[in-house]
Amino acid sequence: MRTMGWVVASILSLLLPASAGALGPMYSFRDLVAGEGTSGKKDGPFFRALFHSPLGVALDPGGRRLFIGDQDNHAIRMVDLAHDNFVSTLSGGKGKGFRDGPLASAAFNRPGGLVMLPDGNLVVADQDNGRLRLVDLRQGRVSTLAGDGTEGSKDGKAGNSQADRIWGLAYLEQEKALYFSQPTYGTLRKLDLASMETSTVLKGDVQLPRPGALCIGAGQLYVSDRSNGKVFRVLPAPSQEGVAPSVRLELVSEGRKALALAWSEDALYSLEADPNSPVARLSPPGQVPFLTTVGDVLQEPTRMGLFQDVLKGQPMALVPDPSSRKFFISHPSLNIITSFRDLRQEQNSKTHDLNSQGLMDFEYPLLKPPGVFRVLVVGDSHLYHNYHLDKFVDNRMSVLAKRMELELNMTAALEGASGRFEVMSLAAPSSEPLNLWPYYKVPAAVEKYDIDLVLHTQLNTNRHPRIYVPYFERPITSEGIPAYDMDPEHLLKPWEERAKEGLALELVEACRKKGLLEARPGEALPFGDFQKMVEDPDIREILLRMYSRPIQLLKAKLGSRRTKQGGRIGYGICLIALPQYDRSSRDRVFWREAQKGTGLPLLDLTDLMTVFRVSLFPLSCMDGEDHFNDQGHQFLGTAIARELIKKQWVPFPVGGR
Repeated sequence: MRTMGWVVASILSLLLPASAGALGPMYSFRDLVAGEGTSGKKDGPFFRALFHSPLGVALDPGGRRLFIGDQDNHAIRMVDLAHDNFVSTLSGGKGKGFRDGPLASAAFNRPGGLVMLPDGNLVVADQDNGRLRLVDLRQGRVSTLAGDGTEGSKDGKAGNSQADRIWGLAYLEQEKALYFSQPTYGTLRKLDLASMETSTVLKGDVQLPRPGALCIGAGQLYVSDRSNGKVFRVLPAPSQEGVAPSVRLELVSEGRKALALAWSEDALYSLEADPNSPVARLSPPGQVPFLTTVGDVLQEPTRMGLFQDVLKGQPMALVPDPSSRKFFISHPSLNIITSFRDLRQEQNSKTHDLNSQGLMDFEYPLLKPPGVFRVLVVGDSHLYHNYHLDKFVDNRMSVLAKRMELELNMTAALEGASGRFEVMSLAAPSSEPLNLWPYYKVPAAVEKYDIDLVLHTQLNTNRHPRIYVPYFERPITSEGIPAYDMDPEHLLKPWEERAKEGLALELVEACRKKGLLEARPGEALPFGDFQKMVEDPDIREILLRMYSRPIQLLKAKLGSRRTKQGGRIGYGICLIALPQYDRSSRDRVFWREAQKGTGLPLLDLTDLMTVFRVSLFPLSCMDGEDHFNDQGHQFLGTAIARELIKKQWVPFPVGGR
């Protein structure tokens, strides 16, 4: 049945406007950053740009530019992340050579590893020139920091030292020092950028015979060994009088085949020569799964072409973007740069799982990445239950919020639009009143995740009693709505004591007047035929106010807040019809009146469901709850994304970023 999702996507894609702009980068969990894949040298749009064995990667402090050491083009390339990943040549690229000076005339010989300094300048391991070079981006010049162009690991002042066959580069801010590894010579060395003196930190160490990948995390240096598979934290050794300062190694992990290391948000990552798990989280330990768009874990991704570089056991780059839990990876043999996001998918892959902040979703960073528009979808179990052949599918990637996110970002990429989207879900079982609990839960989620739009889903069903029951089951707050929590003592009171004021009293009096209240004092609260209650205009008006009051209060609360960028927080209702549910036109009229009473903008998908539910049958399971299957979630995710764009509820400027 999963393949039918493409049928849904194909049908609904016809409803979207034709592409008006150039292709833009995709924003997903695993994306192409730049490179067509053929070896060569070509600047231009990210999907047409050509590289030749790109290796080093560095991100500028603002997260807007990505620099690439394009080895066999002998060039430093730049990817403009703020402008559709446009690729240009920063320096070199006119053949191999060695020349300092202006960017336009400087020359390199197989530039490999890169590291960005805090001041925004770039250090390059110019491999076949045997030198460390500085690219001063403000002055527009290239100079030599260390290395005399000969092979070896001799220390000394700047140009009198040796700096070839470098594998890893890392800058330690508190020491103002650049660390670099030379596994061929068994050395871990550093360049003091204040004195411009190179010195050996470790050489021929028993624990670290062939230092390889390096990174900095929480002010400490991490290093992997190329021969024994161990990863260490490098710490200062206890000082001894009369003895030069030294270091000690603290084991972090072993059995690794680390090609690159990276640190992000208190976690150490490793890019590894492992066909099954090319990326691992070392501390805290855990594998980073690579999921398909329908949630299947990619088995041996190297066999499918993805990450096939890792099996070569050669240097690669793994560079974090602190703003989005994204990592950039160089693929020298594929001639591309890719990215992936680690949202702890392996911990929150099941649809019932709550993340650390209480959402039924992945671990999105609390800080919203630049340029991202965040949507919070609010609803009941229909948001997270998924049935395939009437069997529950516990797969978060297959449910509505993730289908919406995929559709919004795919459409943005196809249209060349500037939007990037993250869609999160906040849901509760259908036993909880869907008009009530969001008032208590949504504001905190909006604040934590800096949400731009709250989309409140409502089912177009005849479950009207859930509107009034809470007004009798729970204490009434000073705002005139039921409390969030049940109160056992309150439930023990006679119903007449629980309906002394407010909307509950209005409903009792109106039903008694119309002969629709059958309860006597001291008994439970059995109203008469509920359909007759809804058909009576006076009683229906009270029910509509019972429904809309909590939503109106939530609207006011969100309306008084702003995003961290100063924007207004959008809030709208999405009315969804269930595919199998035996609903009447009276139900539809009631729910439309209810949404009108909230004063919120409305997305009404009932007509779409009427049109497509026969053609796309089945869209849901066949039980009484009518929960959606894969195809149903795909249909709704695509339809809602389309309506959000059409009604301009999400930003979607086309043509240039």
